[in-house]
Amino acid sequence: MDFQRLKKKLHKFRHTPLHPQWLIFRHENKKLAHLCHKIDGTIVDIGCAEQSPRQYLSDNCEYFGLDYPTTAKNWYHTQPNIYGDAQKLPLKTGSIDNILLIDVLEHIPSPQECLKEIHRTLKPHGELVIRVPFMYPIHDSPLDFHRWSIYGLNQLAKNNGFSPIDTQNTGKPVETAAALINIALTKTTITWAQQRNPIVLLMISLAIVIPLVNVIGMLFSILGPKDTFMPYSYTTTWQKINTHK
Repeated sequence: MDFQRLKKKLHKFRHTPLHPQWLIFRHENKKLAHLCHKIDGTIVDIGCAEQSPRQYLSDNCEYFGLDYPTTAKNWYHTQPNIYGDAQKLPLKTGSIDNILLIDVLEHIPSPQECLKEIHRTLKPHGELVIRVPFMYPIHDSPLDFHRWSIYGLNQLAKNNGFSPIDTQNTGKPVETAAALINIALTKTTITWAQQRNPIVLLMISLAIVIPLVNVIGMLFSILGPKDTFMPYSYTTTWQKINTHK
């Protein structure tokens, strides 16, 4: 049994408690719509994959999806508007109003080079929207290089000529823990199956355990107090403030 193949099969259930990552996916559309509602003008979506943000943008936006050729063709089988490297953007200096980096920065070998290029291509006071995982497993290996806390993100902004103007964390502690438990259970069961370990028969119990853990996580998310202790991701908006040194 292949982990990536199983992920694709489960994808259609991602908005139901049957999916191991339901607690993460259930926020997906609402958060993305909220982000896109606040921006207009020229937008470049770096690492665009299926260009999900596009559906939430207003008619005042001019959208361009940009992706790396190998990633687009071999991983996502998509066709972006622009092929390019995030560390060497094929864009004119000072030409873009907004840039999106949605679940992309952790996959870039040199984030500093990427942010330097983004700073170059944004107009004065242009904005960069970043979403990155924090407490989340290795994914899209071997192209998973980084994790940042909110303090690391703020320092990254400062070091690259940006000022954070809005930051949101997603995932209260029990919600994050529940999502990680379900991911860990699913991955462990897949490994047992690959090894032909008889313990894999416990997979049958996942049909009960995963929805139960999801519901518990959701209840704690609804009833629990606000807490930034262990989010599974951060979304932050930065504004270009000066010339990159």
